[in-house]
Amino acid sequence: EKLSSMTNLKDQALALEEVLKAMGDELRAVSRGAVNVETFTNRFIEELDYSKSSKRQLVKYTLNRIDQHYNAGRTGEMVIDVGMVNLEHVLPQAPEKNWGLNKEDVEEFVNRIGNLTIISKKINSTMGNKSLKDKLVLMKESELEINKKLVDIIEHGGGHWNEKEILARGKGLAAVSFNEVWKI
Repeated sequence: EKLSSMTNLKDQALALEEVLKAMGDELRAVSRGAVNVETFTNRFIEELDYSKSSKRQLVKYTLNRIDQHYNAGRTGEMVIDVGMVNLEHVLPQAPEKNWGLNKEDVEEFVNRIGNLTIISKKINSTMGNKSLKDKLVLMKESELEINKKLVDIIEHGGGHWNEKEILARGKGLAAVSFNEVWKI
């Protein structure tokens, strides 16, 4: 009613924006009561698993959206061409001796989102099952903010990458997704 009485289109647009913002705030408040962060985190980590082939595109999409979020407020010039990036396992699915682990040691957590990133096909083609030290050198070549943050996590964590770090990163990605990317 208030909108229809306004004659200035700019005023109508501003008023409509206020109404939509209020509706969005109300919807988020309701959804927060329905989905708590703990439930979201558990499902996020469980569902976004590379071993589920039907989920791989969703994993890639999610990591892309998180990277976009990390780049928010910048110029917006860099947009990922999803056809030019691959999913990469930081800890390989079949680690070589330099990791001190074997395939059986890692099968419970190697495919979790905390161990995955998106990286250019060019860089990815040279990564293989290399040591963490060698992979970090290659990851530093990436222009993606998600990889810069991942390198920082590994380096500030003492240069270790194992189940504990993978699960912690997965929880961190879930928190960013819940609170900032999708603002559930």
